Amino acid sequence: MSQKKKPISKQKIFIEKKPQTIFLLFVVLILVVINFFYWEIILRLFGWGSIIVISYSLVSLFIILFQNKKFTKYWRYLVFGIFISLASIGFLGLFNAPVDLESSNAFTKDNQNYFLTTKELGDTLGGNLGDIISREPQQWEHWNNIFALRIFGVFRNIIILLIGFSICWPKKMLLVLKKILIYSKFTYLHLKKWYISFFNLINSKSSNNTDSQAEENNKILEDQVEEKEILNDESLIKEPKVEQKITTTLNNPSEKWILPNIEILNESHLSPLSNEEMETTKKLIVSTLKEHGIEVTVGQVKPGPTVTMYGLEPGYGKKSKSKTLPSNKEQIENQENLGTRVRVDTILSREKDLALALASPNLRFQAPVPGTSLVGIEVPNKSPSLVNLRTTMETKNFSKFNKNNPLPLALGIGSNGDPVYCDLTKMPHFLVAGATGSGKSVCINSMISGLLLVRDPSELRLIMIDPKRVELTPYSGIPHLYTDPIVDAAKAVSILKLVIDQMMDRFKTLESLDCKNIAAFNEKSEEKLPYLVIIVDELADLMLSAAGEVEKSLVRIAQLGRATGIHLIVATQRPSVDVVTGLIKANFPSRISFSVTSQIDSRTVIDSPGAEKLLGRGDMLFLPVDQPKAIRVQGGLLSESEINSIISHWKDQSSFELPKLNPETKDESTSFEFSKNTDALFQQAVELAISQKKLSTSLLQRRLRIGYPRAARLMDELEEEGIVGPGDSGKPRDVLKH
Repeated sequence: MSQKKKPISKQKIFIEKKPQTIFLLFVVLILVVINFFYWEIILRLFGWGSIIVISYSLVSLFIILFQNKKFTKYWRYLVFGIFISLASIGFLGLFNAPVDLESSNAFTKDNQNYFLTTKELGDTLGGNLGDIISREPQQWEHWNNIFALRIFGVFRNIIILLIGFSICWPKKMLLVLKKILIYSKFTYLHLKKWYISFFNLINSKSSNNTDSQAEENNKILEDQVEEKEILNDESLIKEPKVEQKITTTLNNPSEKWILPNIEILNESHLSPLSNEEMETTKKLIVSTLKEHGIEVTVGQVKPGPTVTMYGLEPGYGKKSKSKTLPSNKEQIENQENLGTRVRVDTILSREKDLALALASPNLRFQAPVPGTSLVGIEVPNKSPSLVNLRTTMETKNFSKFNKNNPLPLALGIGSNGDPVYCDLTKMPHFLVAGATGSGKSVCINSMISGLLLVRDPSELRLIMIDPKRVELTPYSGIPHLYTDPIVDAAKAVSILKLVIDQMMDRFKTLESLDCKNIAAFNEKSEEKLPYLVIIVDELADLMLSAAGEVEKSLVRIAQLGRATGIHLIVATQRPSVDVVTGLIKANFPSRISFSVTSQIDSRTVIDSPGAEKLLGRGDMLFLPVDQPKAIRVQGGLLSESEINSIISHWKDQSSFELPKLNPETKDESTSFEFSKNTDALFQQAVELAISQKKLSTSLLQRRLRIGYPRAARLMDELEEEGIVGPGDSGKPRDVLKH
């Protein structure tokens, strides 16, 4: 195995680039000669600003010669440095020089080198250039030392800096101007409100004209509303942003909803992968495979926030001579010249060798990469970047995606560095699985928060089921909720049955207008139906409590809910076959898998291996319904403070009355189904008992497919719960509860 090449040290940079070093030394020598022989002219032109000009020139020349890659990346800073130098010289031009060189014999008016003006040498610290920048033309020869003129000169220098900033960063300059416009309007409204209040105070003392006072109060209220709209106008502050919409409530058209401002989320800046790390990894991959007789070339590199995908193009091995004589002579010549093409299986079999060379045990292969003829290797980055929800939502692509899709979800950044979005109405249901601490709950919170940022309660309603009692309960009180987060298994089944009833009512409503889905209905009808999203944070706990009822309800909603605008997001940390059953997998075509403990769990969730090699902390495999293979995505981080900010925004508007679902309104005659017994077979035995008038042990054996000892124990447990009566030898027992 070849040894790793050591990077070039900074001390050898001048030795490795000899022509650039010679040219730099030549330029320095020329500057020294010019300053030695023509120091009077330079001092007259720039004053003490000549130090700034020479320093900036040398630094810029050094970056161009020795750091050309950084020059192409940070050229705006060098251009802005020119304007900073001009402003600095102009600032020096506001002050007189401490030593007047007029008395020196080195430079007089009779001298042939007398330069441009009659102004004496060393009159100001900035020279003639500083005078031109910071003073008016009538002040160039005779400077009136007035404080107002100095203030005016400072403003001239600030204008130069603003011009340079607008040239280098026009979008940021536009943002600054818009903020100035917004806060100027805000200040104007405040001054206007104070003036009206003062006028009303004087008017109330002079006369008791209540009508005029009422009109002025109405003006104050209108100004306050206008002030709130200006401060919350997201489109004026930054582009692209999530557009802020104001919509009416379901019951009272006069009331309005205000969407949250995306600035309440934290910012994060993705740090790109360094070229040195990228080149080093490419050389290690090629050299490692070459040592084992596998010729490959790296045809494509896609850097992501946590992993980088290297696309390998198989080469040709040793020449092989065919014993048979093919009819086509051209094929014979090509085969003799190129040899045998490297098989993909030989590359995949060297996974452990590559992991050892790259010092990374979590390598993932894609053979082939979708849309290309390359073998992909995903290598973890040494310094991964932080991704959050604002990173994925604050883009132009998401703004367009948000306008064209009813339920947009921003999942994170893909392995190619591009944001990954999806529309929940096209999925149409999500199954999320992952081990503890892999980022599953953060993903659920990101989905919920993303929807709350772009949809109001007139467009979206939520039902949350949280058996863990800590993940979704903070959302209690927001107007999007049909009911408070459900934490009890019995109420969870009741609320799912209520959702089924509402789903059937929606079908009747769609039928009345001859519509096939909710989108067509909302286009025809004046009364819009909101989309309904049901979030279940831990499916395994519900399946342990009431497996039969939960599975039946979830499957029926998944089968029929898409047309009526009802969608499911179900999460579990135990993706075993008794939790993620065949019926659930068949009706949840879109899935997200975080890091799992074994390859069996990966196959259970996404029907293929690979999830066991994920890095955790939001690293996921996203398998949408319209893709044949899973996509690797780095999910966005969402802190508790960001969640609380979004919740607080909506709680301030929760005074409007909206329809609610009450799980207690369902018939409670079947409440005995949820006893302290958490055995899944016991719950199935209860369901079987309530559907029969009499129950026998043999019937339990046949229907539940269990042996006689297990069926006898279930029968005893049913008798203890009071569901069946006492037994008589050889006869079925009476069912006491129906």
